[in-house]
Amino acid sequence: MPGLVASASKNTPRLFIILIIFSILGFGLFDRSPWRGTDLFGTALIKSCVDAYYLSSLSCIVPNFYGSIFASEGPLFTWSISFLILSINFLLKVSQLEPISINYFDDLARIIQSFYILIGLSILWIGTKTLALRRESKPIDPLGIGPTSEKFSSNIADCSVLITISCLGLIMPWHEVGKTGLNFLLFSTIFYSLSIAPEKPKKAGAIFGVTSLAVLFSSGIGVFIFTYLASLIICFRTYPWYLVGKTFHSYSLFFLLLGSLPFFFIEFKAESISLIKIWVEYQTSQEKFQPFFLIKTWLWTWWPLWPIVTAFAIQAYREKFIMLSHLQMPLILLFMLTLFPLSGVFVSEGVKFIPIVPLAVLAAFGLLSLPRSVANLLDYFALSIFTFLSFMIWMYWIALHTGTPDLIYKNVIKAAPNISGKFNLQEIILGIVVSCSWVLLIVWRIRVSEPMIWRPVILSAGGLGLTWVLLINLWGPALEVNRGFTEITREVTKVIKISHPNISEICIGINHNDLKTRAIVLANSELKINKIGVEKEIDCEYMMIRSINIVNLKASNSLNLKNWNMVWSGNREADPRKKENFLLYKKIY
Repeated sequence: MPGLVASASKNTPRLFIILIIFSILGFGLFDRSPWRGTDLFGTALIKSCVDAYYLSSLSCIVPNFYGSIFASEGPLFTWSISFLILSINFLLKVSQLEPISINYFDDLARIIQSFYILIGLSILWIGTKTLALRRESKPIDPLGIGPTSEKFSSNIADCSVLITISCLGLIMPWHEVGKTGLNFLLFSTIFYSLSIAPEKPKKAGAIFGVTSLAVLFSSGIGVFIFTYLASLIICFRTYPWYLVGKTFHSYSLFFLLLGSLPFFFIEFKAESISLIKIWVEYQTSQEKFQPFFLIKTWLWTWWPLWPIVTAFAIQAYREKFIMLSHLQMPLILLFMLTLFPLSGVFVSEGVKFIPIVPLAVLAAFGLLSLPRSVANLLDYFALSIFTFLSFMIWMYWIALHTGTPDLIYKNVIKAAPNISGKFNLQEIILGIVVSCSWVLLIVWRIRVSEPMIWRPVILSAGGLGLTWVLLINLWGPALEVNRGFTEITREVTKVIKISHPNISEICIGINHNDLKTRAIVLANSELKINKIGVEKEIDCEYMMIRSINIVNLKASNSLNLKNWNMVWSGNREADPRKKENFLLYKKIY
């Protein structure tokens, strides 16, 4: 394989990589409520699962909000966090202490997600190093000036981690209560099992079987099927995997079935069976075919990986080394995981982030012979985008605290009403340190001209990490106002407490199709909502409706407000135009 052998011998900046990892994962985890989107839904799923346990119900077998199925999610992440919360609550009960407040469910989930990511990065490093140790992986070195196999493989593994943490599309999902971190861990493990399969097929098969089962429960049926198909193609079409394909898949199938056995001995109630059937039906339904939308989304979510991989694929095709086994394996995995969302066969939101592992591995090898034009493009993009973002973050922060410029100040107040203009010295010091670090990194990049395989992505990784720290440090409270829903549940709780001081006994009816409103109430309060199949929304003392749903509910004759009195209506402070108004009704007896 051709490549810049001398550049591969330069040590990678591991301390820098570690600092960026902890900068990204250490900020934005605590001291905030669930934000809209995945964060909100993930927290609500955990609350629903914990409540199901206390009610001695197995309804948590699939993701749902008290019976309202959340089809795009698998239950594994929810199970893992719920089990941890229940275990901690048990220990607290034994110690005669209060259980964990719901206000900390999302914080705990984000911490565990960070651990999943750290473990996933470690496994990715080991798997990439194993693949890079293969004889065909090392670049041609006729002069013998290149690195040893050990050093070369370690540097490639370091690059795969550096490229992963520079991916634009992962920065937000890694700070949300969702499956992205767990998925990354699982696919890193799958990649590792395939990397060691030629030498250790039995061990690799066992790991792959257990992990693929975990993928089924984490990402859903579609991702599981396409992942298993990828392994079949790799093991029966690619050397040296086809030499051990039968052994590998015999063990993988055995451990897959072995891991599935406990579910055959669980006695599910009719309620749980019904939920499983609905979830499977949704999972196997066909999504709207939107290839251009997905590709357009991938252009930024996969940056800067896709330019490196594209340039590498073109070069590999021209130089006829694309058939090398260490490239074919991640290529097949990438192709199958990319084909899955493009096909629109199965439902699974967030699938665009799944191919990060094969993308990162291919990009790491691609850095060996990256064309100068592509390297310059990555540098210019990182330099311009992250410098611009840092400048805007500071400019808006200054406008918030000084009122100047007036237009920017008004925009800030509009996006985050009632945000405090107070600041502390710690914010300013950290912000200045981060900004100076970015300037120093740019100066270093300009001054250093010697070839190093990791140099083209150093600005991308550093810029992303430092911009994230700057954003969370200076704008955390404003983001809380702009993206949170706590004010809605706080007002609703206040109104209900006027008539019913013990809110734990009160039920709020919410339509089963209104997943967002159900998630808002579950994730941000101790309030109970109607359980689908047991209680209709009209059976509850109160009923909550989003204004945008009223017309549809009336049109379907499923809403009759004759016996209901509206006791509160409101919207988020960050929604002054009242695009999303919430209405609370109380039953009239």
